[in-house]
Amino acid sequence: MKLKVITVCALAILLSAAASHAQSSGGAAAADNATSEITASAENKQNASKASKNDEDKIKWSGALGESLATAREAKKPLAVFVYAEWCGWCKKMERETFADKKIIKLSDSFVCVKANPEEDENFSSRFKIKEFPCVIFLKSDGTEIERHLGFKTSEEFEKIMKNILEPSK
Repeated sequence: MKLKVITVCALAILLSAAASHAQSSGGAAAADNATSEITASAENKQNASKASKNDEDKIKWSGALGESLATAREAKKPLAVFVYAEWCGWCKKMERETFADKKIIKLSDSFVCVKANPEEDENFSSRFKIKEFPCVIFLKSDGTEIERHLGFKTSEEFEKIMKNILEPSK
């Protein structure tokens, strides 16, 4: 909020300075150009700030399972594979609510996260034999299944599951 107020105040000062400079030099067109440039610059900075914040507020989903396994081996992290179907309402609810929770997003940095739609990938479907949605499969970096969880999970439930995967002895 402070950043917005500061940005607006700075923009007002710059617009005022540009207008008085244009009036003193007799160029209304110059004032309009200066105003447009300053406004565009402020909007670009604000949009970049929002885009950066939005990226931080989301789980970083990796690509295909094979690539993600290689990434997990290098990073020495387990995988969290979210198995979904386009038509699945509970899958959408889990993405919208559970995966949008800040605690889940922060915990997800300890995993290589993958989304998989077995209806589009027959190899995945036959390997993991998915029959219910949503499903989250946790894998070791070598591809060995640790455990799987079927059905919608609240952020509180999913947080406990993730912590248990990361710290199984506790």
